[in-house]
Amino acid sequence: EVAGAQDSGLSALFKGASLISKGGEAVSVLSALKNRTALLYFAAGWSEGCRSFNKVLCEFYDVVKQTDDSITVVFVSSDKSREEQLAFFAGDGVHAEWFMVEWTPNLEDLAKTFEVEQTPRLLVMDHHGRAVVQNGFEQVLDVMEQRRCGSQAVVAERWAEWRRLAGNWRPSEGHAVGGGGDGGASSSSCAAAASPPSTAPAPELG
Repeated sequence: EVAGAQDSGLSALFKGASLISKGGEAVSVLSALKNRTALLYFAAGWSEGCRSFNKVLCEFYDVVKQTDDSITVVFVSSDKSREEQLAFFAGDGVHAEWFMVEWTPNLEDLAKTFEVEQTPRLLVMDHHGRAVVQNGFEQVLDVMEQRRCGSQAVVAERWAEWRRLAGNWRPSEGHAVGGGGDGGASSSSCAAAASPPSTAPAPELG
């Protein structure tokens, strides 16, 4: 019962919109995200930064998926038309297992809810529909750079922290953003400087 209520909170974010698989199948939010840790990926085909980040995020996703299949990436388009959205999502750079929020008049409300002003942006969500990690883009770049420099465990460690913040390991805590809520980026002798965690609280659904 509690899980259902939490899933409904996440589902309410999308205001009835379906999620679309890479194969074009429409899936309900509740079905796609049940027992999952969802990453909202705000991106657009016109952004060179997004096209470059696709490869890094795909690699991060595949590394996590080797040991934990709860990870789910949901593309939220910042494109100017449905045609541009579909072209970006259908491209080779987008992972075959990711979902896309269908094109609706309310799509831009998601970006406004989380004050997304530039792309790419990656958020980690809890089941109440709140962003528990707001600087996922910077953190993914950081841990993948550390992994390339030989720190093989860093991705699993960061993912474990994200799942904890999302409530998937310790749901009784029940907070949206805890102390140090974005799981601070680790330092590395190879990565000159790690991105600092975001400390701004995530907007909640009204």
